[in-house]
Amino acid sequence: AGKPRTAELTTCTAQRSKTCWRASVPHSQVFVDNYCDGGYHVPHAHPGLAAGVDMSTYRSELCGTISLQTVAAGGGAGAGSSGAGSGSDGRLGVGAVYAFCYPTLMVNRYGPWMDTNTVVPTGPASCRVVFDYYLVREK
Repeated sequence: AGKPRTAELTTCTAQRSKTCWRASVPHSQVFVDNYCDGGYHVPHAHPGLAAGVDMSTYRSELCGTISLQTVAAGGGAGAGSSGAGSGSDGRLGVGAVYAFCYPTLMVNRYGPWMDTNTVVPTGPASCRVVFDYYLVREK
């Protein structure tokens, strides 16, 4: 695992992909709590991702108002030196960095991808999450 790869979050020379969608979520705190749970939900909610990472390397740390989670790629489902990533979508690369920036922004960096999730409360018990995806430009 080693040191968190925070530099990767700021050095991505990326273009915004055309894939952007919005999802309605029952409550903003539920979405944030699930995101910051330290990977406990991954094997159950994201079996493709779980097959491609080494969950024994999953780490969480607090950096001021940022919760940083890292995990290395494992030997399963397409992970490894080929950069194929977890599952069949080829997004994991050598591992992933997930950063929750209080109060409503998540930044995810994995392989050639970066995405942001912005939680927008729409009422006392509801929210909308805006997902934006970015991909490193091919040279």
